[in-house]
Amino acid sequence: MDVAHHYYQTEMCPPPTSYHQQGGCCCFSSQSTSDVSAQKIFSLSVIAILTNACYTTIAPILPLELTHHYNQHQDDDDNTNTEEYYISLIFIFFSLGSMLTPPLVSRHFETCGGTMKIMSIAMIGMALLFYCLGSVFRLHNFWMMRLMLMEEGESGGAAAHDKSYRNDLLIIIICTTQFCIGGLLSIVTTGYYSSATLIRTSNSDRVISFLETAVGTGYILGPITGSWLYEELGYAYVYRVVSVVMALLGLVTFKVISPLFATQKVDDGNECEGGDDVEYDTSGDDGEYYGSIQFADDLESRLENKGRLVNHCNERQPLLPMATDVTTTTPSTILRPTITHLLKHPRILVSALCITWINVSWTLIII
Repeated sequence: MDVAHHYYQTEMCPPPTSYHQQGGCCCFSSQSTSDVSAQKIFSLSVIAILTNACYTTIAPILPLELTHHYNQHQDDDDNTNTEEYYISLIFIFFSLGSMLTPPLVSRHFETCGGTMKIMSIAMIGMALLFYCLGSVFRLHNFWMMRLMLMEEGESGGAAAHDKSYRNDLLIIIICTTQFCIGGLLSIVTTGYYSSATLIRTSNSDRVISFLETAVGTGYILGPITGSWLYEELGYAYVYRVVSVVMALLGLVTFKVISPLFATQKVDDGNECEGGDDVEYDTSGDDGEYYGSIQFADDLESRLENKGRLVNHCNERQPLLPMATDVTTTTPSTILRPTITHLLKHPRILVSALCITWINVSWTLIII
């Protein structure tokens, strides 16, 4: 069947989510594009709330525990503010990770298996790093106790218990962990913002506003939850709870949310026995229809170049008819987040600078 000789009946067919063939006309199932878009917006909002809440749960606690830990191991006559320097250094490394990672990773989202899968891997990585941060002070205390016992054994028990020691190893471990957490968090942030821009592009501002509301909600819930857990359970258990939440969120993203963004199933009607489906896998590209303007001509190019048409019958199902009078948006026209693109669009550059200043100011307030 030559799809070039068919037409797309916009009066009868809504923007495609799934379809079946009836008399040569493409008619779609009852699940509308708006319902799917609402599910995607809700999923991204949940990711934004939990991710930001988890980080803001532990961000105010780390300086408190570091100061408490440092005061336990310094001399009584040492009045220096070395721990304040360490706190500043730790948050600087988190900011460096957040700054350097997105330009390096964003262009490789799709080539590495899809945005949602990369986000889920980043969440699992954050969970492991949170657990490590929850145990770092306990391990450091154990290591220092072993050193003191070894010194006492070598000196015959006459060694003085000097509380002053170098925290270089501890600070290096924390700074490295914070750098990795900042990079992984920026991967998740870049992922849900980039995915949001592919939903309802005719009203993308509203989608972004939902995400910003979710981010603000996470910023509110995080410190409140963190303070309560810190008072009730202690430092280590706060990090363990956050680690479990991030691990579960990563698994849910990989198993539930990722297929929602990656695959669209097509019902082939009565032409196959047993009600088999034709599945169009969009994990190789951006995988999202652009409102009501991307139609069958772009779908055909996806099937030929990037898609995989799985037919359980022995014959290939006809593709959607082409629409020669409709403006389409192809993946080649999608804006990529590069430095050159920022320089060519001053509004985006100014917005990026404003966001940078807001985050720097927030970091200074915490310190």
